[in-house]
This record gives sequence, structure tokens and C-alpha cells, in this order.
Amino acid sequence: MSGAGFKRVSIAFMIGGSLQSRKWWKRARDRIITWWTGHKYTHCELVFWKHDGTWATFTVNYGQPMKFYENKRYDNNVLWKLHDISMTGRESSNMYKYCTTEWEATKSYNKLALWWNFAPILRTFPVNRRGKKWFCSEFTLAALQYGKSAYLEHRPWMMTPDELFYILKGSHNLTIGGGPGIQSADMRLLV
Repeated sequence: MSGAGFKRVSIAFMIGGSLQSRKWWKRARDRIITWWTGHKYTHCELVFWKHDGTWATFTVNYGQPMKFYENKRYDNNVLWKLHDISMTGRESSNMYKYCTTEWEATKSYNKLALWWNFAPILRTFPVNRRGKKWFCSEFTLAALQYGKSAYLEHRPWMMTPDELFYILKGSHNLTIGGGPGIQSADMRLLV
């Protein structure tokens, strides 16, 4: 897919603490993350909707290298919330190429940064792997910055899925990961 771009690009946000029929330890992990952080969203994925009616998903899951899926199902509104990103065809093509390059490089999961960023007291000292490893929202924001040259004021390695959702919703007055502004623990109040 070059120049023509995609029909649309979305970010699929997983709603944490759900009672879906997945493995018990995943349900427990999601509930712990939701309880600990007070965040509604515990995971996010990039979805590229093609003109032929199919779609491609790039994601980074806990403990696994980057994944690429074709036609992954997002029809469960209890588990997923889709947020469309306004982009030109060139921007979506550039972002897709970036995602493909990262996936082909089999980047691994950034476990340390994930837990570090979800622990409010540790967020003062972020863990930046500079693109050598990713967690889901870190990769998603980096891809957005690459493809769209937007949201450049935010640091990907400091971004949780919940924070990314509220930034995309238009709460651009937020400062993520330190400094003045609303801190991540307080972002749930914006709902």
C-alpha cells in the first residue's frame, strides 16, 4: 500500500477489568491494572482499514514481540472502543510503513517501562528504550508522531493507553509524565 493510503486509521482501546471469556490470568491482570491505576483503558492497538474491506492490526502484547494481524475482530463493544484518527493518505501510508518496519524487526515488549509507567511514584523517573522495545501505547504514539507529525509534545515512553485516549479526544492541555498540568492518576476525572 503506497500513495493511496487507507480508508481510515483507528486506535482500538481495550477496556480493562472486563469479564470477557479470555484466560483467567489475563482477566486478573487487567483488573489489577485498572484498580491500581484508576484507568479505564489497559491496552491499545493500531488498526489500518483498507479500501477492499479488510484491515491490518499492529500491536505489542505483554511479554511478546510485536504482532501483526489481518482482520482481527473488534466487534465486542464491551471490550473495545475504536477511535478514528484523521489522516491524509500519505500520512496513513507512512505510518503503515513505520509499523511494518518495526514489526519486521521483531521488537520486543518493554516490560520494565510498562510497570514503571503504571506505578505513580516511579513515573518521575521514566524508562525510555528509544524504540528498541515497546509497550502498546508507547508504540502507538510513536507511530502517530512518525506518520502524522502530530502530538510531538508528548513523550511516547511516558504514555499509558488511558492517557493516549484522552489526548486523542482533545484534552491537549494535559502534561503527561511529570511537570505542570493534570497527572495520569487524575485523568479519569475527565470522563
